[in-house]
Amino acid sequence: MIVSIIFISESLFSQSTSFHMLRKGHANFYASTNGGFETISNIPINALRCLKCHPGKLANNTPIDTATYAPSCNDCHNFSAGTSVPDTICLRCHSRQKVERANFTDKHRSAGMTCVTCHIKDELHADATPYFSGFDTIQGKTCTTVGCHNNVPVTPDDSLAHAIHNSKLECATCHARSQITCYNCHFETEIWQGMRGFKRPIGQYKGFIMLGRYTKTGKVGIVNYQSIIYQGNKTFNAWGPYYPHTIMPKDSTRGCSGCHNAPTIQEYNTTTKIVVAKWDSTLTPKKIVHTQGMIPVPPDYLTSLVFDFANYIGRVDTTYTDPTKWVYAKTGLTGNQMLSRY
Repeated sequence: MIVSIIFISESLFSQSTSFHMLRKGHANFYASTNGGFETISNIPINALRCLKCHPGKLANNTPIDTATYAPSCNDCHNFSAGTSVPDTICLRCHSRQKVERANFTDKHRSAGMTCVTCHIKDELHADATPYFSGFDTIQGKTCTTVGCHNNVPVTPDDSLAHAIHNSKLECATCHARSQITCYNCHFETEIWQGMRGFKRPIGQYKGFIMLGRYTKTGKVGIVNYQSIIYQGNKTFNAWGPYYPHTIMPKDSTRGCSGCHNAPTIQEYNTTTKIVVAKWDSTLTPKKIVHTQGMIPVPPDYLTSLVFDFANYIGRVDTTYTDPTKWVYAKTGLTGNQMLSRY
């Protein structure tokens, strides 16, 4: 009898711990043990559809059976066509980046780069560790260490801005044009039995950059947040590092006054507050308006950043959103989550 021994590479084992497959990030950030939205909803994540979210078809366009679906390599890879993953597959799930593309140009994209040009296999498949976030798998990787921008001028004669900020700011802080967030998601809509997780925010907002200090690097970088409302008055913000895919050409970067003399800085120095999202009853229909430009996240952000919220009183069993059915709910947060490890 001949016994054959097959040696399987470590990279194949690592696919089973890909955070795209395991999706531990959803449960990790939602969990009440981490201060997530479960503290407000009191609904365990296993009772929601988050862990089985899917785009409707596998990468080879085979329809998904929702009753038997489980995340797998086939979600992203159409192996009959090879192992490469086109941007169209990524954008089926990464909808925020899809909105970015519809609204902004990007220096890297204009140069012909794709998602997997930067997000390589080692990052996406990770290793034998069940990671919770992409920020856990790219630790130590920056624009200057991955082999692309490793000759950034840092002397005053070459670039005064780089000489001053290189050790203090993440690159995207100055080079990203805008970020995008969906604001004030209506949780009753997401959990309605027939809605399959349909999201109903009061709006998608752009034209702003929110800056905070990263724990891991000590540098100031872009921070984004997601907000939600439940049962009419339970409001929640979840925060995290963010990288907008809206990078400007080097001759169009944010100027000094865009940060150092920003209206939000003046507002904070005068009132100790920064109104980020404000209900405007003078508009037709009434809605929430988001502050534009640079928004700092100061150490006292829990009290200094002001958020208005609205509740949706229209039908939740339809994907149509009646803009006149949003009503002012409250100012302020019931809960807040900013994981200190980032």
